[in-house]
Amino acid sequence: MFAYLTEIMLHSYFLAEAVTGRFAKDKRTLFTAFARVFLLSDDERERLFTLVQSKQLAAMTSEQQYMQYRRLCQFYALRAEKVEEDPETEKLIDIKGSALALAEKYKFPMNESVRNVACENLLSLAESGCVPFLVVLGVLLCEGIVTGKDEARGLQNLRKAAEWNSVEGLFAALRYDGENRERDLAALNGLLLRVGHARTAARVAEVYGEASSADEDRLLLEKAFAQGVVRRDVYSKAHARLIYSEAVGEKDKESIVLSPNKELFAEASALPLKLSYIPAAFERKEFLSARPLAGGGAGEPDRRGGG
Repeated sequence: MFAYLTEIMLHSYFLAEAVTGRFAKDKRTLFTAFARVFLLSDDERERLFTLVQSKQLAAMTSEQQYMQYRRLCQFYALRAEKVEEDPETEKLIDIKGSALALAEKYKFPMNESVRNVACENLLSLAESGCVPFLVVLGVLLCEGIVTGKDEARGLQNLRKAAEWNSVEGLFAALRYDGENRERDLAALNGLLLRVGHARTAARVAEVYGEASSADEDRLLLEKAFAQGVVRRDVYSKAHARLIYSEAVGEKDKESIVLSPNKELFAEASALPLKLSYIPAAFERKEFLSARPLAGGGAGEPDRRGGG
């Protein structure tokens, strides 16, 4: 069957295909862009592209059609009749069905007839923090597919996804953003090893080099996911800004981010976090009256938070 790297590449491609619809006329260019992001060889890319262009896959354009297909398979199974599909085609159908379901979960209009409206819908989903759409929009903008080429805006979206510990976002960031490569490589390597994908980590190291250890900020974000503080599929600018602040100590970050006291987090995230340091032991009054360190100017944009 397909390797993990191939599966996440196919899912990302099918999601991009679903949201770009008929406006992505050159499917090969779209497919090639995602194949390169996920480090597929040229031979594997060509083989898979032939498979995804089959009439059966092309005809499946909604979650409803996917569910109808699955119900039909169950019906044949009850009658002891075998559906003649090879294992790879079956897996491709499931991966595309999952991507279509994700697009419809966020109520993305699949058959939008106006290009500008389709792009605005995608932009709206990305701006709301939907991580899968941050990745799709980022790749489309960096490549100039459907949306027009705008690498700066594309990287802005990919940085948000990458700093939100999105595996797909980190792969895309490694391809398009050389400035943060060392940090992204360390984060991706840590995520892959944590979930048992050592072969994929080895492939990444083969292309981008050996990775260092992931920083504490990444581990804190994983704790926040595990405890339900934030959702893995929805980027939070406020949480990212605090987690990646260089002015706040790691223990302080953890106590604020994981605290059930939402008011405490709101107060902390309102501070100019790139300019002031919050001590571990503080009184509420001192905390509320915290001011930037001398020499800093309030309002400096936070470039690490992606916006």
